[in-house]
Amino acid sequence: MSELTVREKEILAWIGGGASNREISDLLFISLHTVKTHVEHIMSKLEVRDRLQAALLFHHLPLQFSRQKVVRKKY
Repeated sequence: MSELTVREKEILAWIGGGASNREISDLLFISLHTVKTHVEHIMSKLEVRDRLQAALLFHHLPLQFSRQKVVRKKY
């Protein structure tokens, strides 16, 4: 399993918190395409098939990196 970049770890934390690609895009001020690219890289590096598996893995990984508290805004 390849090491995730700092940005990929940040995005994985948001995925683990249930954020959509659009929400991540808005929160991090990056394009939706960029988020999708990061998600593809994350899934490839973690060897998972979908976002749900990535989110579950995030919650079960040993703390190899500091998890950020993910707070979702309610609209």
